[in-house]
Amino acid sequence: MFDSYYFSFQVRAEVQTQSALVRMVAQGAGRTIVGKDILGTSQADDVSAVPLASDLSWPVRMITFSTSNDIPGLQRSTNELKEY
Repeated sequence: MFDSYYFSFQVRAEVQTQSALVRMVAQGAGRTIVGKDILGTSQADDVSAVPLASDLSWPVRMITFSTSNDIPGLQRSTNELKEY
């Protein structure tokens, strides 16, 4: 999405929860992308929400032992990810 609008995006902080990201933004740390349900549960009054007009896609990588490639469950999971 950012590439299609020629917008530079850099990750500057990583946290374990989306709520922590919202608190950081409320303290002036910048911007973040979180699920819309998180804003309703956070108590950050200084944060405004701007809905995204396009869908986001995230790269997914799976790392497995080469000997496990023939396991049926792993093949099903890989095929599901490819379709998504």
